[in-house]
Formats: sequence, C-alpha cells, structure tokens
Amino acid sequence: VFATPTPGTAGDAGTSMDGLEKIISAYNTAGRTNVGNGAISIGTPATDAADWCTQVEEFAAAIPSQFRKKIDYIFMSLDLELRYKQGKREKYNMQYQLSNDLYNIEDYPNMKVKGLESHAGSELIWATIPGNRIRPIKKASLAQTMLVQQFAPRVMSAYSDWWEVLNFEVPEFIFHGDEGLV
Repeated sequence: VFATPTPGTAGDAGTSMDGLEKIISAYNTAGRTNVGNGAISIGTPATDAADWCTQVEEFAAAIPSQFRKKIDYIFMSLDLELRYKQGKREKYNMQYQLSNDLYNIEDYPNMKVKGLESHAGSELIWATIPGNRIRPIKKASLAQTMLVQQFAPRVMSAYSDWWEVLNFEVPEFIFHGDEGLV
C-alpha cells in the first residue's frame, strides 16, 4: 500500500506503490470488476488439493464466455499454484503427464495457472486479458527514451528515474475471486 514519502528519509520498499491486491480491491469496491458484477464467488481456497483444482476450474467457468478464449493466465500465490498442480494430478490421475500440462485448466487449455511471488500469503485469484495488464518496466529499459543533451549554456537537463505504473486499462475486464481482497 502506497505511503507518501518523507523528504530526506528512505521509505520502506513495500510502500512505494499500491500492489495488485489493493488495486483490484479498490476497483471491486467501486463495482467495476467482472464487467460490473463484482467478485466471482469461489470461497476460501480448499486445503484439499483436488478440491482446490475444482475451485480453480469453477472460477474459469464463471468468467464470461466472450473473455474465456482471450485469457492466458489465472494468477495466484505460488503456494496455491503448487496446490493446484498437486490437485490436478490427484483429480485426473496425471502422474504420467508432462509437467507443463499441469498448469493448464482442463476445459480451457488456453488458460494456465501462474503463481506470483508478490502474492505470497494471499488468497487472491484473478485473471484478465493480456492487453489489459500494464506491467512495470525497469528504468534500465527506458534509458534510451530520454537522452540528456546540452543545447545551450542556460538550458536545464532533465533526468528520468521512473518505472511505469502497475495497473489495468479497463477494470471491468478484471475477473477475481472473493477471497484475498484488502
């Protein structure tokens, strides 16, 4: 969660910007997610791996049909990702399958489960179309976008040290579960 920096004092890295959980929660509170329908109710992630696999499949099925083919990932914590893979093996007796198959949602092969380190300890599960995600870009990749040149002795040079914002183009195209919201 973003906290206004104190001049001359180094701030905590966790307060430099709002995280995805906070952003999605704010859009949900405003009634803008899931095409205005709010959270998809799947309940608390099951501790039984096969049941959790079923919950993720139910989440995917609850996404409006016009978006299902366009979604590439269902994001969650690394722990929930692991539980999903274990549950898929158990539910579909897939010990012989290649590990890449364990990430795919059974009825929607275009959707894969993706665990994110930033979601550690969170029960949030969410998805959106790829073009809707705005990713942060490190300043190193922006280095060539602002060249510093001296045109005249009295012209001030501007230096850039920013990252791009982490957000969504269209909040209505965010589909998320009902757990893990701040």
